Amino acid sequence: MIRYILLCYILITCSALKTMVLKPGGLKGFYMVGISKYIRDHYDLSNWQYYGASAGAWNALYLSCKKEEMFMQQIQELGQFSYNDLYDLERTMKKRIVTNFEMNDFQLSRLHICVSVKPNWFPLLRKHIIKDFENLDDVVESCIASSHLPFVSNGDFFYNYRNKKCLDGGAFRLPYRKRDKIHPDFILCPDSWKNTKINDMNRIYNMDVQQLIYNGYNDAHRNRERLDECFSSPTRYRRPNLVIAPRIHNPHENQIDDS
Repeated sequence: MIRYILLCYILITCSALKTMVLKPGGLKGFYMVGISKYIRDHYDLSNWQYYGASAGAWNALYLSCKKEEMFMQQIQELGQFSYNDLYDLERTMKKRIVTNFEMNDFQLSRLHICVSVKPNWFPLLRKHIIKDFENLDDVVESCIASSHLPFVSNGDFFYNYRNKKCLDGGAFRLPYRKRDKIHPDFILCPDSWKNTKINDMNRIYNMDVQQLIYNGYNDAHRNRERLDECFSSPTRYRRPNLVIAPRIHNPHENQIDDS
């Protein structure tokens, strides 16, 4: 009887999970981080799961982290350095994560990373959804594999992950499979609110992490009514009069643009 009750509880809990899909975005992924932070700051995400590809994979990792402030600090400090290429940036983030976090600092049961895999003797890519993570290094490596752009990231066409030839998970339109039976409740992508200002700060040579995060957070604030429609629930919480997170500031302005 106890087993039956426990099984029913698990089924009800799993079926109640909502799904956030986080799409690719290149270095605009930092803009998406700003949106992700606003969502974390203002809504209850205890019943959400995440499916991410490429930049969306890193955002999904951030959303699944229990130590939000520490993770955000690691992201923001990336803007203090210059990088040779995307892989150099990713290796820096990996070092920070494996040094400062442990496996139990993440809700990995909610994390799903989409990776494009080239099977041996088969000409087409296959979509793999990674969710059975072995350790923290494996978690971060899945995000790197999901973000690998041929020749652009580090000069190689494929990225070796779990002894497989992998490419950017964004090669597929959706970061989940049909058999996953996913019906997205919210889709996050860098073009959600058509902010053209971020086009001038999303290259490896002119990347402005602080400004990208700031723009994402403030765009989310301006579109909070639309977010309410997706995330509002009896258990949601709002921080009254919160305009910008204390750890996120605009280096060039003192006030939020709430037009």
